[in-house]
Amino acid sequence: MRQYQFQVVFLDRLDLRTNGPDFDRLNALGGEGWHIVHIKDDPKNERHLAVFLEREIG
Repeated sequence: MRQYQFQVVFLDRLDLRTNGPDFDRLNALGGEGWHIVHIKDDPKNERHLAVFLEREIG
């Protein structure tokens, strides 16, 4: 049986557009095997996106 790990990160839209720190963070997560499964606006902060990630473990 496959096992998965899940994570939610909140990233700034502007940083993602301008290759800022959140852009680098998202690239680093991709390098660790994380895949984006869903993106949603953060209702508490209009500049942030909630990015739902998963990766297979084992």
